[in-house]
Amino acid sequence: MNSNNIKLIAVGDISFGDHFVCMSFGINSFLQKNPTINIFEKVKNIIKDGDIKFCNLETVLSNSNSKESFKANEMRGSSESIKHLIDGGFNVVNIANNHMLQHGEKAFFETIDLLKRNNLKVVGLSNNGYNCEPCILEINGIEIIFLGYSFEKERYWEGKTLYAKGIEEIVLEDCYDVASIIKY
Repeated sequence: MNSNNIKLIAVGDISFGDHFVCMSFGINSFLQKNPTINIFEKVKNIIKDGDIKFCNLETVLSNSNSKESFKANEMRGSSESIKHLIDGGFNVVNIANNHMLQHGEKAFFETIDLLKRNNLKVVGLSNNGYNCEPCILEINGIEIIFLGYSFEKERYWEGKTLYAKGIEEIVLEDCYDVASIIKY
């Protein structure tokens, strides 16, 4: 492969939580009962072949605000699930989606911190004066900037949305702002 080529591997939603239609027998329950399983085993060689390995994390990875109730555990993954993202080879994780604030601000920020502590780049965070804080990677001497947005209406959180919302004018404004930091 030419050193100027960059290979992007992207997958859609990854959920480590039980959905309401499969509570107690969804992915989180399965992972709790099978802690040594490697859920990306059959595809990790494909994923790891990329320079940028992108996914959309559809659930928090936190036990904050967890209770012994149906709603408190719906669409929630445990912090131990981070090992699956790492072992799968992902390096860029989008958090801009309507389930990321479903369990509150504390669980949201614990998930962001967990991703960053494990050297995963976070995309979609509304922070530092940006609607979407740019995620900057340098690969083969080429600077790549990611932005990530949720176009789904927030249904679970009534406070300030902490991830980037996909409103056309804001997306265009962010793109213009990001263009000013690109090194040509």
